[in-house]
Amino acid sequence: MVSKLTFHYNRVWEQKNERNVEMNHYKHITIEERENLLRLLSEGKKIREIAREIGRAASTISRELKRNKKQKEKYSPSKAQFRYYQRRKRCGRKRKLTEAEAKKLVKHLFLDLQWSPEQISNRL
Repeated sequence: MVSKLTFHYNRVWEQKNERNVEMNHYKHITIEERENLLRLLSEGKKIREIAREIGRAASTISRELKRNKKQKEKYSPSKAQFRYYQRRKRCGRKRKLTEAEAKKLVKHLFLDLQWSPEQISNRL
């Protein structure tokens, strides 16, 4: 017996396949997609139409425009790509104790004075 959930899932899957929209998991938007986005925007297409033509989710297109289109500025693929690279540089693990003096103090408190990490963090 097929459950309602399975039936619903299969129905949604078939609808997505009928629209020829592939699900791209965690793929970043390429410069070519950004250029297509600009072209389709200038043609006056709506977000859902653009998403269908590019093969992305409408939420992805909306998010791309929200991130990279300033209030009085038109969308620019090159600026969007530049901003993407800038955001990528900032992401990742942040270094702790980059300052030499702070690192020296923590080392002294921990090793020489036998302070606990909690005591050190409350002190800094």
